[in-house]
Amino acid sequence: MLDGFFVHIQSFVIPLLFANLLHMVCIKLNVLPILARPISMRWFGYGKTFRGFILLTIFTGFFAWGVAQFNASSPSDQLVIGMILGFVYALGELPNSYIKRRLEIGSGKQGTRKYLQLVIDKLDSLIFLIPVYYVISSISMVHSIILFIGSFVLHVFVSYLVWKLGLKKNL
Repeated sequence: MLDGFFVHIQSFVIPLLFANLLHMVCIKLNVLPILARPISMRWFGYGKTFRGFILLTIFTGFFAWGVAQFNASSPSDQLVIGMILGFVYALGELPNSYIKRRLEIGSGKQGTRKYLQLVIDKLDSLIFLIPVYYVISSISMVHSIILFIGSFVLHVFVSYLVWKLGLKKNL
């Protein structure tokens, strides 16, 4: 039973984690500045860019394909699943950004309810990702819940490390 769950960690957590870290490096180094254009300043602020959607989709697909090279998964299937997850991750951040703009919280800024916002910022994409992953993979409901909770904790921990390393201004 646990062996099957570890396949999901490899297919879900590892590609998304490394894709997001690589994306942050690309932001810091201003890779592909032509794609760093906001999708909509009015709706989402300056932080949600075409570069994010494109790179997260490609990077997550690439890392999912890479992980599949070392387990029994079909690399081509994992490439597609990874790309779907990368796109959904980026898509899942939009509603939170939209709400923050309506509350007049600036891009990359924190509101007055700092801890509530921190939790919402770490859950936003997961709320979209887990149902999509449940549909496109063979994960059980129990494993989906465990993956959701574990991914949230990991997201908070990695965000803290990235913040401490100076790659991000806010948690």
